[in-house]
Amino acid sequence: MLAVNVSGRSLMSDAYVEGALSMLKARPWARGRLMFELTESAAVEDLASADRRIQSLRKAGCEVCLDDFGAGAASLAYLQQLTLDLLKIDGRYIRDLQHGGREATFVKHLVNMCGELNVRTLAEMVETPEAEDAVRRAGVHYAQGWLYGRARETPADEDSIAARGRTRSGALAIRSALDR
Repeated sequence: MLAVNVSGRSLMSDAYVEGALSMLKARPWARGRLMFELTESAAVEDLASADRRIQSLRKAGCEVCLDDFGAGAASLAYLQQLTLDLLKIDGRYIRDLQHGGREATFVKHLVNMCGELNVRTLAEMVETPEAEDAVRRAGVHYAQGWLYGRARETPADEDSIAARGRTRSGALAIRSALDR
C-alpha cells in the first residue's frame, strides 16, 4: 500500500483527479494499492463536490483517508459528509490517551462513531507499549509510530519487518492494533 498526501485544494481540482485516474488506468497493478490521504493543509469548502471526487477514486480501486483528524481543518463535517475508508487520529490525542481523561473519552467515542460509519481508524504517534495498549483498549483498528520503526529512506522488506516481531507480514510501520 502506498499513501499519497493530497490537499483539499488538489481534491477540488477536476484536473488533479482526472490525472490520478488516468495514471491508475495506465497502471492496473496499482489498483487496490494506492491510498489518498486528505490533509489539513487547505480546507475543503464544497464537501459534496469533494465527496464525488473521492468516490471516483474509490471506484478506481483506491482508498481515501482523512489525515490528522482533530487538528486544523479536519472537522466532524468532513467525517459526516465524506465517504472515507480510514480516519487517522491526530497524534496529540494518542500521546495523552494512556492517561485517561478527556482524550480517552474523545478517542473512544470517535472510534465508535467511525465504526457506525464503516470507517476504519488509525492511531498516529504510537511511541510506547503503554500508548499501544491504550490504543488497543480504545478499539482503534491500526497504529503507526516509532514503536514499530523509524522513518526510512527505503521501504523495509517483509523479512526485516517480521524479524522485529511488531507487525504482521506485509505491513510497514502500521499494524493492526488488535494483533498481539
